[in-house]
Amino acid sequence: ATIVPSNVFKPDSNGGCVWVKKPVGLKKMFNKIDTENVDVISNSWGDDTDGSYDIRASWVDTWAVNNPDVLLVTSNGNAGETSHVGTPAVAKNVLAVGAVGDGSRKQGGNVTDDSIALTNRDSYLNDLQPTTDAAEGSGRKKPELYAPGESITGPVKDGTYEDWNGTSMAAPHVSGVAALVKEKY
Repeated sequence: ATIVPSNVFKPDSNGGCVWVKKPVGLKKMFNKIDTENVDVISNSWGDDTDGSYDIRASWVDTWAVNNPDVLLVTSNGNAGETSHVGTPAVAKNVLAVGAVGDGSRKQGGNVTDDSIALTNRDSYLNDLQPTTDAAEGSGRKKPELYAPGESITGPVKDGTYEDWNGTSMAAPHVSGVAALVKEKY
């Protein structure tokens, strides 16, 4: 599998991120994907839309419907059991990924009997409220899948490595497995 990096955000003055250009950044990303013959896309936007199906979710769904051979994998969000899923995970044609862990983060990094008991209490890593259109009878609930998302070591901007937690760490696990399956079959 080949990794094709693409960016729809740029740093803002407060250390966060803003859209490169709305909606041009998203269109630019999808155009690059179209020219690179991509099979799996992994997204982590960190957006909280309170579960509402917004215009960006609509753009993602429109693109997904027109590109049925591409799997869109998205991180579900990390605000906890009282928050709703955000964009793009709220989109109807994406695979939203939640995060699970062994509970060791809350136990000083050690896997113990107490940490194992926390494995089913994953709400601190995920947005667990249903999409707001579920009240309209859609019955949609996100995430569809869970993957490791606690104390995941990865590279950071200064060339070193750090441990991070959350659904942004979980979605690449699913994207990687999907790419390997696609390559094999």
